[in-house]
Amino acid sequence: MNSSTKSSVSSSFTGGRRKANASANWNRKLASAAIPPSSATSGGQMLSSRILHRCSNKDIKWAIGGWCFFVAENLVLSENRTYLIDQFGDERYHMVYGTFSTIASASIGYSYVRLRRHYKNTVKQAMKLTPKHPSMIMASWLVLTVGMNMIAQTAPKFQIPFEFASPSSPSLSLQQQQQNEIQKVDNNIGSVSSNKKPKSSWQMQVRCPFDFTDKRQSDSSKEDSSIYGLERVTRHPGLWSFSFLSLGHAMLIPSATPFAILPLQLWWAGPSLIALLGGAHTDSRYRRNMGGSLHPKYDRQTSNIPFAAMFTGRQGNVFTSMRELLSDCDKPLNAMLATTISTVYVMSYVSRTKRLPPSVILPR
Repeated sequence: MNSSTKSSVSSSFTGGRRKANASANWNRKLASAAIPPSSATSGGQMLSSRILHRCSNKDIKWAIGGWCFFVAENLVLSENRTYLIDQFGDERYHMVYGTFSTIASASIGYSYVRLRRHYKNTVKQAMKLTPKHPSMIMASWLVLTVGMNMIAQTAPKFQIPFEFASPSSPSLSLQQQQQNEIQKVDNNIGSVSSNKKPKSSWQMQVRCPFDFTDKRQSDSSKEDSSIYGLERVTRHPGLWSFSFLSLGHAMLIPSATPFAILPLQLWWAGPSLIALLGGAHTDSRYRRNMGGSLHPKYDRQTSNIPFAAMFTGRQGNVFTSMRELLSDCDKPLNAMLATTISTVYVMSYVSRTKRLPPSVILPR
């Protein structure tokens, strides 16, 4: 056996030993972190104790404390708005309301910075070694796309900043239409002797890239109590759109073990808590004519929870309701832009992950 053969055999043997040692180390970590499979009862008890232990640490308190304080102060102050204004005045009421809201928002921001800094390395390691399952990635993309489209449909309608219109098109300005009419009369006078028909010309019209026309206001056939657009999905599209965005992002956060980054995932679930409780409280106040009103017919045909009224038949046939929803949301460029953003965001996550053999990353 020559020297080159010996060196190749030695290197392969060394590489094999390194892989075996690495595998043994991961197995020891797994054995130390895993629940002993002695019995189903003992395993369930240890799992429950592990959850309770994690729920008692400071990260859990910071993750849910800010959101809970934000919800509580809004519910209490808005529910007793009339009484507090009568007792202390409108100016003091809004000063107290703004102060508590600012403190709650600051605590939410601080908790995110704290959790992000604490679990940064854990997320990076889990992203490389334990990427999300394709089904979870698709579910996250679907939730993000729904949230982005809800935001896009509430924004002004995007449109191409120019169009080619005929001289009689209503999209032309009044001055241009008058000039076209004058030109048309001159052409008709000049064509009497020549017996030639004037040629209709198309003009390029420059317009604003945003269309601020409200389709519902322009449609006089719609009643005040009728549902329209995103109201078919939920009575509070603004709250639930951000809820979908936060949930979609939380579904993408990798975790090597079930509770490795539980506080960070709970933080991203906070907007859903605000949408659920805040929307329900707003509906309750409007039913009592506090700060607004809620028509009984509109209340019956809509829901706070997204798609609940549509899928339970309160709006009639499900397919008919879906078709009317797509007809009301007449902003195709907005939808294309929203879908593109959510797709690029999810694909950027996929590109950062590496398909390595599954391993276990212990939480910090």
